[in-house]
Amino acid sequence: MIAPLILVVVLSILAIFFTNSNQTIVQVIVFGHTIKSTIGLLIAGTLGIGIVLGVLSMLPSVWKRSFDLIKRREELAQIKQKEAVRKPEAKL
Repeated sequence: MIAPLILVVVLSILAIFFTNSNQTIVQVIVFGHTIKSTIGLLIAGTLGIGIVLGVLSMLPSVWKRSFDLIKRREELAQIKQKEAVRKPEAKL
């Protein structure tokens, strides 16, 4: 549990260094809107947006697999219950 936290902190520090070292102001036109910002901030922002969109695009398949797994566990529990009823344990 601590490893992902350390990874996030290290990546955040690297992102701060990256944005501080790339202070050139650039102008970007997105959907007719002009954005003026430093190149480091724009690159870090687009990376963040890409990560968020990637995670959001994976959510439906992850949810489907989770629901399928829950269904399979319920089916397995029912099968085990039927087997327990069919074969009562021998008393010693």
